[in-house]
Amino acid sequence: MSKKILLSNVSKTFTNKNGQIKALHRVSFEINESELLCVVGPSGCGKTTIISLIAGFIFPDEGEVVVDGITVQGPNFERPVVFQEDALFPWKTVKENIEFGLKCRNHDTKFYESQAKEFIRKMRLIGFENRFPSELSVGMKQRVGIARALILQPKVVLMDEPFGSLDQQTRYIIQEELLQLHSDFKPTVVFVSHDIEESIFLGDRIVLLSKRPGTVKLVFKVPFSRPRSPEIRNSSDFIELRHSIWHNLREEVE
Repeated sequence: MSKKILLSNVSKTFTNKNGQIKALHRVSFEINESELLCVVGPSGCGKTTIISLIAGFIFPDEGEVVVDGITVQGPNFERPVVFQEDALFPWKTVKENIEFGLKCRNHDTKFYESQAKEFIRKMRLIGFENRFPSELSVGMKQRVGIARALILQPKVVLMDEPFGSLDQQTRYIIQEELLQLHSDFKPTVVFVSHDIEESIFLGDRIVLLSKRPGTVKLVFKVPFSRPRSPEIRNSSDFIELRHSIWHNLREEVE
């Protein structure tokens, strides 16, 4: 299986008014082509820093972040980010937000409008095409954000706790929608989460980070094939893996 993303001995320190904060220390792991890899760990362990490094928003102090064999040197439309708080354009409608990226890439009107229509259908936003973000629920805003990222059919999608502010029912539904989109388009996904169950349900593997400065403590392989049914949450393998991850995570938060 080909390697899509490589973090090699990555360290990152931030400076603020209180001094220096070392977020990551010599973090190394690989992400395979079309893999959905989840990253979990205690608060402040550097999960979001990893997303920002792969996105090219910031750069490591030591080590290297490589995508497709090329060192990341800045942001790229091939590595869109979906955040916990939506980053939608408030003055644009649902349809305009979703088609924005294709429009910027000078695709003809017929193409980007047909693609937007398809993603509106996939994300169950029919009837809301002409609504503005202020008129949407939090869950709908996240659906728009995911559609806006995936409509470009990027090679990599970075997701920073995108479902963290959703109620459990909505979260479960959008998790299933994300799995279907991953099956349809097969991007490589790096998904940061604070939710162990969510990570098991979505991920092919789970990277567990230590407390700050974050290091790779363990990597768990998720033993479930795709497509996945919500019923796996009740299986003994699911419960056992959840217990194992929590046991190791708890050591980092006590």
